[in-house]
Amino acid sequence: MESSKLIGLLKTFDKAEIKKLSDFVDSPYFNKNKEVVKLYAYIKLYAPHFPPKRIQRQVVFKTVFKNKPYDDKKMRRLMSALLKLAEQFVGLQKYQSSPGISNYYEMSSFIDRELDKHHEYNYKKAQQTLEASSLRNADYYYQKYLLADTMSQQFFNKKIRRYDQSLQDTSDFFDVYFLSKKLIYSCEMINRNKIISKAYKPKFLKEIQLFLNRYPLHSVPFIHIYYNIFMMLTSKEGTTYFQTLKKLLNDYEDHFLVKETREMFSHALNYSIRRLNQGNQPYLEESFNLCRYGIEKGLMTDNNYLSPWAYKNVIKMGLMLSKYDWVKEFIETQTNDLAPNFRQNALHFNLADLYYSTKDFDQAQYHLNQFEYSDIYIAIDSKILLMKIYYESNEHDTLFSALAAFKQFIIRNKILSAIAIKKYKNFLFALNLLVKLEQKAVTECKQFLNSDEPIAERNWLKEMANQ
Repeated sequence: MESSKLIGLLKTFDKAEIKKLSDFVDSPYFNKNKEVVKLYAYIKLYAPHFPPKRIQRQVVFKTVFKNKPYDDKKMRRLMSALLKLAEQFVGLQKYQSSPGISNYYEMSSFIDRELDKHHEYNYKKAQQTLEASSLRNADYYYQKYLLADTMSQQFFNKKIRRYDQSLQDTSDFFDVYFLSKKLIYSCEMINRNKIISKAYKPKFLKEIQLFLNRYPLHSVPFIHIYYNIFMMLTSKEGTTYFQTLKKLLNDYEDHFLVKETREMFSHALNYSIRRLNQGNQPYLEESFNLCRYGIEKGLMTDNNYLSPWAYKNVIKMGLMLSKYDWVKEFIETQTNDLAPNFRQNALHFNLADLYYSTKDFDQAQYHLNQFEYSDIYIAIDSKILLMKIYYESNEHDTLFSALAAFKQFIIRNKILSAIAIKKYKNFLFALNLLVKLEQKAVTECKQFLNSDEPIAERNWLKEMANQ
């Protein structure tokens, strides 16, 4: 029973939900099977950990059916019935937490029953509640659409032949909701296509852009922000849209849920870091300040823990800006804000990076040997850091072996996008040129580094080439 879907679901319940589910199961409206009531009454005693010995099927069956011989089919049917109730319960919980949806079906029922006073009272109440909130996200416009739709239904039922504003409102609010969601999904697909090998295919991008070029963007902050994200990601020169995006995020920070602001912010930060990786040095300070802002505002968390990627990136940029004391203090004070399973790896990798930056290569290698390569990008960064140490320590024989191994690692990997693979291959190409220690090769390397080709560690390679 421990590995059943029923226990898997119940393990996600908090104390309040465990109690509420008891009331739900006891309600004859939802459940008339007394044996299911007994089953849950016993199981809930062992929430939330559900010790295996206590919930063995034979043990539970004996509690529910007393001295009757164990019947596996009967036990499975009982568990299935309780599982369906628990699933129904979580669905109802979600429904009740979405006032726009629940209000809509209540008011739609009033219209079907021709209860105009009930509809109008609840419509006004829902409108007041909706407008009292500062949120102006996609869900806000979806609720506006639902409310307008009930008015449109009511007008249609009366069969009056005159202009109806609610029909226009229904269409307009749905358009805003559709555009908001379409922009969210399109921007996410465009963004993911830059980092993974499987290509998404967003549709209607040209049509949306043409429409939004004529749209009063200032009237809908959510669309205004995502229009700038969209243009930032798709136009050749996205700097203007990037700067506008930062301002809009600051101007409308109380208009959206934290998770929505986090997504918008991540687009700005990812763009800034990509520009930095392309060799645009002004974006170093820009990205560093964005990271610090995001950490301070709680926009770079994952399940209430500091994101390991945010932690790593802000340290990396701090090192590039030679802010060694700040980085050391940040590692000492912020490492415990990471999820427990990330802490040790993050601590050792970033200490290795710090010691490398201060030219203490022995300590850097010591820390590189202290953690497991559980994530591909951490593995890649670690291998690159080790190659940089070998190069700067003039350990060329060891470096040649590392270069060959890294090339095979990149070629065999199926997760990386074509752009990422090319970026790392170009790093290998440039570093191989530098290792030759010939003026002709160094000149070729410098020319290559000034090209538009995607190259990992471009700034470090330029520094080594100039030396």
